[in-house]
Amino acid sequence: MASGPETLPLLPEVPTLADLGHADLTASAWFGLMLKSGTPADVVKRLEAAAIAAHADEAVRARLAAQGFEVSGVTGAAFAQSIDQQFERWAKIVKATGFSATE
Repeated sequence: MASGPETLPLLPEVPTLADLGHADLTASAWFGLMLKSGTPADVVKRLEAAAIAAHADEAVRARLAAQGFEVSGVTGAAFAQSIDQQFERWAKIVKATGFSATE
């Protein structure tokens, strides 16, 4: 079964957890570029423009898709918001389980 919210393009016959009745039980890995706080705005803009160009490049997208990656194209504030939402979600789950990294 796939743990993301949608069927994987490379494995269309594999159901998702949502397909099996567990819509709230999702997890996925993501990759992104992050910069140190205080990075000059002009550097941030150049790197973001390069990321957007890479996301739009069909050769890059095809190569990543062939490796099982899905290119979201999310950058900037939307990317930061996505990270914040995932952090909050997983923090609640960890807290609910009583897990402690020191145990």
